[in-house]
Amino acid sequence: MYITENQSIGESVLFLLAARNTLADMVSESGHENSETMVDFLVNEASDYEIMSLLVDGVLPDEKYDNGHEAYLFSSLKESALMNAAVVSEAVGDGAFNDFMTKVDRVYPQLSTQGTMLEFFASQNRDVALAVIFEAGETATAGILKAKGHETLMQKAQLAPGRIADTAGEVVGKVSQAGGDALNWIQGQANSAAQAGQQASAKIAKFAQTPGGQAIGGAALAALLAYASVKTYKRFFSKAAKACGGQSGTAKSQCMAQYKSKAKAAQAQDLARGASACAKTKNPSACKAAIQKKIASLKG
Repeated sequence: MYITENQSIGESVLFLLAARNTLADMVSESGHENSETMVDFLVNEASDYEIMSLLVDGVLPDEKYDNGHEAYLFSSLKESALMNAAVVSEAVGDGAFNDFMTKVDRVYPQLSTQGTMLEFFASQNRDVALAVIFEAGETATAGILKAKGHETLMQKAQLAPGRIADTAGEVVGKVSQAGGDALNWIQGQANSAAQAGQQASAKIAKFAQTPGGQAIGGAALAALLAYASVKTYKRFFSKAAKACGGQSGTAKSQCMAQYKSKAKAAQAQDLARGASACAKTKNPSACKAAIQKKIASLKG
């Protein structure tokens, strides 16, 4: 079993968000009639354990949380990456490969990447949102970002609790209806999420790696490519604070916009370069489709 000895919460959250985003993109591109509901489940309802189970085994587990088995899934994915080290490291770069192997692991029960706040960021632009969340620093505790330093991030982080409060208020309003209606509503939500999860599982299963198989799964490689590309975005965009720090007003805004544009272009280039490795996975077409969607989003 592969043991992660130097875990970074920031890197772990970044990978889990990239995996969640990638699975949602794969389902979105599948053309399923209920894809919108399935994507909502993957982005907002699924636990990190469910995401890892779908990513690695293509199976939605019976339990929503299982810390021990989640550790096994991370180990299994890393062992698969090691078995295919030449392909994976060339696709994502040595730095991202090493960071994944040495720093990424489960974050439950300390943190979770599911929740309304992440949906708030995701509604802006799910690909860039990953970098925004990671740039915020030590990520979140109990669903609230601990933003550091960057003015724009602070503003977004301050908006998020209001969104959470609004959503909570809507839920409370619905649940506070007369007893029978409230119970029916809650059961309906649970049934809807469960059905969406099972449908997503059926679609994702063929993208995942087969236990004991030699080639890495298409979903797994696509998630690793997404993880590496966001690290590229962060690295380029981090230069903006230093380069634009002495400016103000319109000049600073224009300077920051230029660096952001360069960062997104670099991220898209990394994804395009790494997409060729999809051909060596268990499901090349699904892997490539997910990467192409990310590239289109960045260029758009």
